[in-house]
Amino acid sequence: MGSAKDELEKAEGLRQHAIDILLRTGNLETCEDHEDALFAGENDDGDLTPAYKIANAEYTAEQTDGTAHGRRDITDAIKAAYEDNSGIDQCPYC
Repeated sequence: MGSAKDELEKAEGLRQHAIDILLRTGNLETCEDHEDALFAGENDDGDLTPAYKIANAEYTAEQTDGTAHGRRDITDAIKAAYEDNSGIDQCPYC
């Protein structure tokens, strides 16, 4: 049971790290009133290359805080987080 919980925690950490990168690149945004609401960023053009470059640089510099299992894991997490939230044009709660 402990290893399953550890895997879930790692997956959530990886997902959150991917979202943080997407927020930094402007691919995603959060609402000022609803911080947990994610939607397409104002500067989003669908190009994830800047996010992938940040992830790669962080992985190389070992700044991934232990959440990534490998480069492919973080790039897959970035793509999944983007696909889950990019089709939303504005905060769904406002």
